[in-house]
Amino acid sequence: DALSALEEVLDGRPCARDKPIWVTETGVGGPHVGDERSPKEESIRADCQALNVALRRWDKDPRVDAAIQYTFRDDPVFPVGLADAELTKEWPAYQLFKAWGGARNPDGPPPALPHACRA
Repeated sequence: DALSALEEVLDGRPCARDKPIWVTETGVGGPHVGDERSPKEESIRADCQALNVALRRWDKDPRVDAAIQYTFRDDPVFPVGLADAELTKEWPAYQLFKAWGGARNPDGPPPALPHACRA
């Protein structure tokens, strides 16, 4: 996976070996810059489920100190936000982030997949 590949590259450099990792944009949505996010419900839920897999993977990795979602609203060129560009609809991933944050103990078990993300 991408995280293992990153760790391998970092560990190959003495100055980066065993350094913590921050995931600085966890976003889901269009698979490539400039692609549109699919409006189909099954695709939107699949995005949320993929993000859930990634969050669980990062949570288990002792080197990952932070996973940050900077983008709240979709940018038409980089649609990885938690709501559409017009802020009229939140994506299921928003409920996922709320489940991972808030009152949840950071050292506790991963939260259940929110209903909005389920098929």
